Amino acid sequence: MSRGFSRLLGPEGLWVLSSLCVYLAALWNNPSTPAANEFLESLWIAIPLAGIPVTFLTAYLPGNGGWWWLLRVVVGSFFGVMIASFIAASGVDYHDSRNSGLLGAPFYSLAIGLFVLVLEL
Repeated sequence: MSRGFSRLLGPEGLWVLSSLCVYLAALWNNPSTPAANEFLESLWIAIPLAGIPVTFLTAYLPGNGGWWWLLRVVVGSFFGVMIASFIAASGVDYHDSRNSGLLGAPFYSLAIGLFVLVLEL
């Protein structure tokens, strides 16, 4: 399998696809509504809880497995959780002072993601 195709089907491609889906959900919340804000807030938990175990499923694809693949999963999951959670947080708008705390969401997701990674390893 070629290197580019391996990246497309590997952990990196999975997180790019996840971030794209979250971006589309964040675009859908314009103008923001309370229901869509709650949906994007629920993604802060769903991104690491669903994304990291699915990332480990890429081991079953041809050419994956081993230490190099595991490093790709850990690094890709770290950056994927941070980026996707930041995109979800950027789509939330409360129209008041609560917006100042939204940058804590990626770190909240990262804490959950690190816990899931430790459980998976």
